[in-house]
Amino acid sequence: MAIGGLSLGQPPPRKDLLGSLFTSCGARFPFGNRASAFILLAEQDRAGGSGFPAIVWYSKVMISVVAVDRSELSPFEMPDRFRTDIAYFMSPAGESGTPELAPSEYWIRLSDAKKWSEELVVTVVSPLDAAAKAELELTEQQELWLDWMIENQVERVRLEG
Repeated sequence: MAIGGLSLGQPPPRKDLLGSLFTSCGARFPFGNRASAFILLAEQDRAGGSGFPAIVWYSKVMISVVAVDRSELSPFEMPDRFRTDIAYFMSPAGESGTPELAPSEYWIRLSDAKKWSEELVVTVVSPLDAAAKAELELTEQQELWLDWMIENQVERVRLEG
């Protein structure tokens, strides 16, 4: 039996397929840290009858954002996609105030984190044309991460996992 192209009991082929299925059902699912989940869905039967329950397996891969200079802090969990998203927030190497960084380490200026947290957007510049800029709205997870950075006065982070 399949629902929205997914077979029961099997992981979805792409993580956004399940997200679109949730959207079409009007459901919202809070993802936990490194957790697999069994989700109960109901879908109208094609003949227009009542919906039937279905269990779909889903796993969201998480990574840890570690405060390099604050070992007493627990890591902050972010979706795996943050590996690429962090580029929007990092200060480039060689920019004033940015220290020498090890592989997988990033420097995010506290002043920038505060600005993005207040404005709820981050401005990105095209690598092909410095005059071409765009504002990207922060995701809920990015907002929470910036709040963690600000609250704990963290600027140097490492991604693990």
